Amino acid sequence: MFLAVVGPQAYKLLKNLCDPDNPNTKSYEDLRQILQVHYEPAPIVIADRHKFWTGSQEGTESISESVVRVKKVAATCNFGAFLTEALRDRFVSGLHSKMVRTQRYLLA
Repeated sequence: MFLAVVGPQAYKLLKNLCDPDNPNTKSYEDLRQILQVHYEPAPIVIADRHKFWTGSQEGTESISESVVRVKKVAATCNFGAFLTEALRDRFVSGLHSKMVRTQRYLLA
């Protein structure tokens, strides 16, 4: 039923993604998963970690906004048990230059 209503472009995409198999031989769940992997590829850990380690607090960004942004980036970095330390280090190192006194205090 799904393949009958999905439309010609989506069917062509599924046919390419399923190759050498035919989409007609796949279950709905298999097809859904194939499309999900295609449209939501796994994040590239090194790219996400680069973004994490190089990001700093923006001049107009509050500390709480910065923390939320950094945590969002860290979610795809696969830090595992190192996550808490990485967040701490990034938070302190990434403070805006106008927060230099706070940064010195945290580093002491």
